[in-house]
Amino acid sequence: MVRFALMFFFIVGCNQSSVGFSQETPEEWYKRLIESKKLDGQKSFPHNLIFVEKLPKNGPAKFKKDIDQSEFDGSGFFRIVSAKSVEWNFILNKKRYSKAEPQSIIFRNTEADTIIDTGNKWTMFHKSAPGKPLIVLGEPENESVTSMQSFLIDKLGWDGVILDVKKNMVLVGSTAEILSQPEIQALAIEDSAQKLFINAKDRKGAGLLSLQKFSNGLGIFDVVFLGKGKNSIQPGTKLIIERKK
Repeated sequence: MVRFALMFFFIVGCNQSSVGFSQETPEEWYKRLIESKKLDGQKSFPHNLIFVEKLPKNGPAKFKKDIDQSEFDGSGFFRIVSAKSVEWNFILNKKRYSKAEPQSIIFRNTEADTIIDTGNKWTMFHKSAPGKPLIVLGEPENESVTSMQSFLIDKLGWDGVILDVKKNMVLVGSTAEILSQPEIQALAIEDSAQKLFINAKDRKGAGLLSLQKFSNGLGIFDVVFLGKGKNSIQPGTKLIIERKK
């Protein structure tokens, strides 16, 4: 049973938008978005990740190096950031950083906006509050790329995020597994654009989207309906995406 019984409460009384068509592929739109630096400094969703095996209170972190970066980056919109520069910083500034909080050093010296500490129970730190764990995730069933991607997005409480908006179309970041199902729809969550994770009680609908095209973990959706009183949808808005069996 798909999880879309909750969408109907806001569709009545809404105006249907015209259906758009994008000549761009999801990758082309995403590449243009990255080049424009519109995603730089965003604080509302994890995107550029660094995985660590050990994150001490002070001093150098031990980085996790057994994840296939190419496979991981191709399986969703999450990206793994290289830790080489910060590793050298920890070595070259060993004395200076011996009492420093490693999260701050990592965020300062890399493009990462999110650190995943895989020791004991997986814990997520975000650049918006580097010293405070965002959420204790638990542990995935296994460390296959598919399992890790699904695990991360499930624990955040949403299935996708709107990365950019162009008229009545949106570019969505999710996972390849979620977006690979044909003719799926998505529920935009109200007032979610600035929230890193979503609780079940906050899943109030703000709009209905329909998948137009996808590639790996990126998809272009048409905005089919917006809720009553809504005339636009914001980048950063989180989505609940239909799962077909």
